[in-house]
Amino acid sequence: MLASLGCNGQLPPEARDLLQQAHTAHKAGDNARTVRLMDDFLRQYEGLRGDAEGYYLRGAARYALKDDAGAKVDLSQAVDRAYEDQVRGKALTLLGEMAFQADEMAAAEKYFRDALEALGQGQPPADRAHFRLGCVLQRQGRWEEADRQFDRLIYLFDRTKLARLAGRRIRCRAWTIQAGAFERKGGAEAFTARLRRAAELGHPAAQVAVGKLLLSSGNPATAAGAVSWLERAAAKNYAPAAAALGDCYAAGRGVDRD
Repeated sequence: MLASLGCNGQLPPEARDLLQQAHTAHKAGDNARTVRLMDDFLRQYEGLRGDAEGYYLRGAARYALKDDAGAKVDLSQAVDRAYEDQVRGKALTLLGEMAFQADEMAAAEKYFRDALEALGQGQPPADRAHFRLGCVLQRQGRWEEADRQFDRLIYLFDRTKLARLAGRRIRCRAWTIQAGAFERKGGAEAFTARLRRAAELGHPAAQVAVGKLLLSSGNPATAAGAVSWLERAAAKNYAPAAAALGDCYAAGRGVDRD
């Protein structure tokens, strides 16, 4: 019965029109309408070749609406059903982002690697997958692997916001070792305590240092605190703080999702 709706199981023109409307609504930030349109689309055309795009769009809209459980179900369906590598890669990238935000680094790594395998070289959202995979690897102390992801991003997506952010994170092993994040717990605690004392006294350079130290962990739970320190320094017209804060806003780190 479903196949009769389109030639050889393909989507008919009215189905593609629904998809186009959903793309337009999602791009405009009208995620509730996107969900409604894709509810209608999937009721009528689920099972036809191309339905994965409907699941992806509804999953992306649900993620933006902070319905993470619903988004994960839809995005997983998109991955399983996709004939097009681009749809599969986009769904995997967003699943990786969700795992990263939930601090599930092993799952995030797998999603991002699978996404990069599916996506064409230099084709968005491969830029997001390279960047987040680099962050995951840094979080695990796998510095050289992380740098390769950031290098690849900078080479393929030169002069983009994510390439600029990658340039700020690359080769940062020395900073983390200075803080004693892995080998010298006591030294790390003393180092951080000194920075915090200076930051609390109102020194903007120390406030930026504390913010960047929190960001370098790659832990989403500390990102809001990092942004708070950067905002305090930026309020003193301290240029490095403003630059770092702008990067956080651009990447959506430590700020509410739109």
